[in-house]
Amino acid sequence: MFNCGDVIRAGKARQWIRAAANHLGFSFLRDQKGVTAIEFAVTLPLLLLIVLGTMEFGRALKARNEMSHALSRAVRVINLDSEQTAEDIATIMDTYLADYGSEDLDVDVLSTAISGTDYMSISVGFPFHTIIPFSSVSTVTLDVDTLAPVISPTR
Repeated sequence: MFNCGDVIRAGKARQWIRAAANHLGFSFLRDQKGVTAIEFAVTLPLLLLIVLGTMEFGRALKARNEMSHALSRAVRVINLDSEQTAEDIATIMDTYLADYGSEDLDVDVLSTAISGTDYMSISVGFPFHTIIPFSSVSTVTLDVDTLAPVISPTR
């Protein structure tokens, strides 16, 4: 247990250390001016990284959703006209995704039959370029796949 004498002596020791620090010129140890600016300077890069990362994730999600929507529209065209070829589907996707740099768009179309029903397996991908500075990841490939039944609208 502690007794009162130990506490008094500990308090006096602290006073003595402070007096010695002041005498030696270490008064800056008690000075709190500028601490907020230093803390802000240390946390600002992390805060900016989180904000820019969130914005980039939103941009990538929007681009992927646009690609998925364009693929759904292409499947709708296939359902209306079952005579569409792989080149026609690639042209449709290029048209729908012109805002995202359709020259880099990769469209793969394979015709398959499952249980007597004809399907088109369509895979769409394009490189998404991020704008986060000092990032090791500058390009991410976004992909969307679907399996579209090829049926005649008169059946």
